[in-house]
Amino acid sequence: MLGATLVLWIIAVIDWQQRRIPNQLVLVLICTAALSAFNNPNTDATTLLLNLLIGLALTLPGYLRGLVGAGDVKLMVAVSPLWNSMELLIVFASGVATVLIALTVQTRLTNTLHAGSGGEVPRESPSNTPLYHGGPRADSGLPLGTAIAIGCTLLYMF
Repeated sequence: MLGATLVLWIIAVIDWQQRRIPNQLVLVLICTAALSAFNNPNTDATTLLLNLLIGLALTLPGYLRGLVGAGDVKLMVAVSPLWNSMELLIVFASGVATVLIALTVQTRLTNTLHAGSGGEVPRESPSNTPLYHGGPRADSGLPLGTAIAIGCTLLYMF
């Protein structure tokens, strides 16, 4: 599990900075997750299939709406064997909540700094700025790789 967490954090940093998830790292994560599932006597085919369906259910609608990228969908498929179904949901929910809070704080700080510098206040706000890959801003997109790494860390902390 330590190997998967390390790969997740490498993905997290790249995803936060570039809003992209390298396929090579997803492949490493798939191999690590498969080994983890194979060595875990509590993991059965039903759990693996259920987790795969959960991962797709959580990411495909966002992909279709342009909220997350294809790399995010592949990442959820890759991490689905790492935990049981409840833990997978906890990792996803806690990670996404944490990243959304961080992005909100970052946006508020940026708007405050622009307003305090005497410059024009940006007209964009989180409510009308699309969060999708390839958007008009360099920092657009929900960094789901970062969220999953944070959720994984939170799961093991608590």
